Amino acid sequence: MDERKNLLSFLGGAISHRVKKMTKNEIGNLIGGFNMEDTPVGQEILQIGVQRGEQRILLKQIAARFGVVPEDIRQKIQAIQDTENLEQLATLLLTIQSVDELKNLVN
Repeated sequence: MDERKNLLSFLGGAISHRVKKMTKNEIGNLIGGFNMEDTPVGQEILQIGVQRGEQRILLKQIAARFGVVPEDIRQKIQAIQDTENLEQLATLLLTIQSVDELKNLVN
């Protein structure tokens, strides 16, 4: 199962990185003319792409707010797989006052 998850993570990352400007339909046409959402693997790949996008945005927001993202925080955010948790952190980021508060939130 870990091997499958690693492969899907790799594919999701590759797709999100290499075809950033393509729509889901264009990607579907590229890989055979079907919608990615129509397959379980396609759904997993799309979810991984969404998760990675939210992680990147959150890291950019932290950098904009505090000037730098400490490596331990970067690693913890990149390990969060639940998009709801990432969205909640993004909302809380609006009210926290320090990197220390942020560290407490991601621990």
